Amino acid sequence: MEENKFQSQYSALIEAKRLEDLSNDKNFLPVYASSTAKILLYQIAAARFALRSDFLNGCILCDEGSLDKTYEALLVAGQKWYEGKENILVVLPPNLVTQWKRKLDRDFTLPYVFWNNTKNIPDEDGLILTTYDCAVRHADKIKERDWDLAIFDEADVLANYTKETTAILKNAVWEAYKLLLTPIPITKDIRDIYGLIHFIDESILPDVDWFYKRYFRKPENYPELTGWVSQFCFRTLKAQATEYVNFSRRLPITVDYPLIPEEKELYKLISTYITSDDKAAYPEIDEYNLNLLFFKTLSSSPQAFVNMISPAIQRTYGLEKATLLHIQKLASEIKINSKTTQLLKILKTVFNHLKLMKVNQKAIVFVDNNTTLDNLYMIFRQNGYNTLKYKDNDTLEQFRNNEDIQILVTTDTAAKGLDIEYCPVVVNYDMIYNSIQMEQRICRCHRQGQNSDVLVINLLSHENFADVRMLELINKRTLQFNGIFGMSDDIVGNFDTKIKNVLKDFRHRDEVAQAFKENLSTHRKENEQLVENSEDILFTTFTKSVADKVTVTPDYIEEKNEELNNDLWELVKYYNKVKMIYIDPPYNGIVTILLPIK
Repeated sequence: MEENKFQSQYSALIEAKRLEDLSNDKNFLPVYASSTAKILLYQIAAARFALRSDFLNGCILCDEGSLDKTYEALLVAGQKWYEGKENILVVLPPNLVTQWKRKLDRDFTLPYVFWNNTKNIPDEDGLILTTYDCAVRHADKIKERDWDLAIFDEADVLANYTKETTAILKNAVWEAYKLLLTPIPITKDIRDIYGLIHFIDESILPDVDWFYKRYFRKPENYPELTGWVSQFCFRTLKAQATEYVNFSRRLPITVDYPLIPEEKELYKLISTYITSDDKAAYPEIDEYNLNLLFFKTLSSSPQAFVNMISPAIQRTYGLEKATLLHIQKLASEIKINSKTTQLLKILKTVFNHLKLMKVNQKAIVFVDNNTTLDNLYMIFRQNGYNTLKYKDNDTLEQFRNNEDIQILVTTDTAAKGLDIEYCPVVVNYDMIYNSIQMEQRICRCHRQGQNSDVLVINLLSHENFADVRMLELINKRTLQFNGIFGMSDDIVGNFDTKIKNVLKDFRHRDEVAQAFKENLSTHRKENEQLVENSEDILFTTFTKSVADKVTVTPDYIEEKNEELNNDLWELVKYYNKVKMIYIDPPYNGIVTILLPIK
């Protein structure tokens, strides 16, 4: 007979009373009870930064991609709401609306209404969710209301302070506290961060010309710039949270694909044309930029190049026209270029490895040209891959839920804000010079919730002028951004390395989970102190209504829940007749124990 831990009814009653007291203890809710929203330590710090003063006009939450700034914004919105400041506007890109709704429904239960395609703002109580397009169209209606808080997700679109739509939105919410969310406060150059702060409060800014001259391409002044913008920006890097957040490894590989003979001949003809004096088709483009235009398009696909050169042919005559027609003809005869052939070989190896590892056999392929997208979609399907072209959230749901769909082909329309953590492979088929946008692509998959390592495949040819230049620009942009805001992971790497050697480091999901468990154990003491400090912040910064809805992690909840479960089960075994033992996993702060009938 199985031995029970309780030697008497009295000891069982004492244990039942202890568990009942736990469920009534206010501190039990945030510390041990698994709730609908698991809030991490840096998210509480970010929300507190945003709430630190009623006299500020706003701030920028610019955590590195994949750290879920949405929860930080919702903590701020929840606090404002429970303080009675209920005029809250949330402006989103259209493809993020569904994700915001899901998180509001599942984790925060704040009331909300989606406003779209109607002139007047809905009268219902709740946060007003809308899109950038709708907000611009009906900015006059937005301006009529006194907003307490205006949240702008993917706010890098507001960086150009001279843009008409930016000015319209700024004017519409001028009196509101403005909370801007973006992992890329600098996209093109340091004027972007100037533009974002200008959107919040232009009165505190120095002259734009002075700002530009002081900081543009002046790495020696980046520390000074960092100190200046830190008054308005809160940024957490993944590297700063790895002791308590389960981030899998990123494994980048840069594949140099060899050109086939037909491509080499085509490249020579193009180079000869570009260096010639007879280029009436492109009178306004210098030799350097014409090289970039031709070879970048050709790197994407011969089909994209054929389409690109067609209008130029119509503008020419004589020898130049004949030359361009010949170039176009050679390009059109290349049905599958060397880049695609190389990718097909790599994907075969990768998917076989993922199958052995029992990891999702899925890859997202980013291209920079719609013609290339259509062409790749066709080629993938011809080679037996069940493939989708990204259109909207319905496409993502198909990709997520249908295990037979292996490849999603997309442009950068799917590169920002989306959660695609179930996909372990990112392919940068067309690399782009902006390293920050490349990072955005990768972070769709390399993010919280990803339970396996993430393979990043970058394709380029050392024989292609645009590819080589692209790599140079990526490295320069990475150094600039890292000098001001910091980056945790590499975008490119493993040059001249065989894919099989990289895959040796790709871990099974169980290995990832075990490594994280060991990491938590190693840093348990420090993490518990961090949790305790964060709980103090939670209860001193936020109202009880907000604090009761969140769980601060890492607090080793699973371990504690297992312990509670075992204790409750011992009570069940002890009593032969129990009126009710009600346990509501994952507890939600409710543990009701009614003692046995006498």
